[in-house]
Amino acid sequence: MVRGNRGNNRAALGEMGNTVAAYFTPEEKSAFASFAESKRAVMNLSDVDSFAIPLAQSAGLAELEVRWRFELMMQEGNAAIHLARMQPFVDVQRRRLKFADLGSQLEEFAPRVEPLQRYSVWIVAADAYRSANDPASELRVLAAIPPGYINGDAQQRLFQLLLARRPQALVQRGAAWNGPGQQAADYIVANGDAALAHALISSRGHTRTPVWSRSYNALVGLYFAEPRGFAISLNGAVVRRVAWPTTAVRDGDMVEIVRAMSGG
Repeated sequence: MVRGNRGNNRAALGEMGNTVAAYFTPEEKSAFASFAESKRAVMNLSDVDSFAIPLAQSAGLAELEVRWRFELMMQEGNAAIHLARMQPFVDVQRRRLKFADLGSQLEEFAPRVEPLQRYSVWIVAADAYRSANDPASELRVLAAIPPGYINGDAQQRLFQLLLARRPQALVQRGAAWNGPGQQAADYIVANGDAALAHALISSRGHTRTPVWSRSYNALVGLYFAEPRGFAISLNGAVVRRVAWPTTAVRDGDMVEIVRAMSGG
């Protein structure tokens, strides 16, 4: 009977909210919002979830709905429940075009969930910052995710931002001899310029024999069609310029290519 009464009460509140949304003037909606807040003040969190939020939702009181949803998200409790509550909150804020607010709110919320689940929250926050045209915040959040825990579109977006704003940080990622490092290295060669590709070879070559760096610098020279050789740079300053055998570029002479790769 109690459960039935709660269900009836929720249905009645939904009808009340629908009436407010359809027929109330802005002034009347404002007065109703004050009424709803007074009712919410005496509710426990379970009732907020069951009654207050559905009422605000059906009445079109998005600001109250967002506030109460966020309040529930920030409570101590089961991380899985918190994550389940996150998506409706994200949907409301996106409909309201409150992208910057959404990003900062999700960053505030992220510590409420388990560390390994936190990264998925940060990715949603970064997407909100992207919608808000805030690439600095977007990059800050994405770059905080360890390389092994970001992939797919989020990783590609991180590489894009790093290439545009912090190319040396992208080179540092590409220097690692692991899966994420290889993905960063591939992105640099495919999307960067010759100077950045040579910087990448220099960074990756620290743990390899000298012939490895010479070989790959030669291949990069061919890839970018550098007719006058290539420059090895450090922190933006050219420290060594290596001549590329022009006859190899012109004629495809494999002997000259091998000599360049081997340092001969």
